[in-house]
Amino acid sequence: MLAHERNLSIDAVRSIRGRVVHGDKIGRTIGFPTANMILNDQDKPAYGIYASRVTLTDGRILDGATNFGIRPTFSPPKELLETYLFDFNEDIYDQEIDVELVHFLRPEAKFDDLPELISQMTRDCDAARTILLRIRND
Repeated sequence: MLAHERNLSIDAVRSIRGRVVHGDKIGRTIGFPTANMILNDQDKPAYGIYASRVTLTDGRILDGATNFGIRPTFSPPKELLETYLFDFNEDIYDQEIDVELVHFLRPEAKFDDLPELISQMTRDCDAARTILLRIRND
């Protein structure tokens, strides 16, 4: 059984608490800086992209899009939870945050090049914003 097949469904894991760690900083070079968390001995969600809400240590709640998986477009594959926070540009390294996975958008995918990945990430963020806004207004 592959590691991603052992992961729990979105119904089993809704919120994940962890420390923001330094990543490879690829996201910031393509316009999507992420708050990265390594998930060790806790329940893990299914690999994929999620609309998410993040609670920072100061209590602020921010919307975002989260990828959990092995980042198959990049080598070597590395399991990581990466959250792009909308309209946010602050240093939160080493802070404990809560990431609530609000809605599963799609499975993780491998892309042939960065422009294809960036295009899909833009669509994912647009979808996440729409879903989170709709939930907020309900």
